[in-house]
Amino acid sequence: MPCMSMQISKVDLGAVVPAVLSAAVRSLGFTSGDVLTGRVIGYLGGEYITLRYADGSLSVSGARDVSTVTASVKRAYTSTLVTKQAARFGWRVKQGASGKLLLQKG
Repeated sequence: MPCMSMQISKVDLGAVVPAVLSAAVRSLGFTSGDVLTGRVIGYLGGEYITLRYADGSLSVSGARDVSTVTASVKRAYTSTLVTKQAARFGWRVKQGASGKLLLQKG
């Protein structure tokens, strides 16, 4: 792919929680700016990526394979959200096989 081309991918995350999105993209190694503005610009694996979210929709754009980045962000966001909510209600979360989360009460 030419270095000046841009790929865009969209995913519906429901009501995006900025703090959860921030933690999720950082867990992937994304070096980012402020997610509270609805836009995150940074680098993932040394490549420039832009994340924009509004009304529950997340757009990923950049020169990298954005479908892979989108899937990774979606998995990280879901995992981070489940972990935070589980801890809030006294559940423990462990990473299982094939990326599955195992929840255990107290």
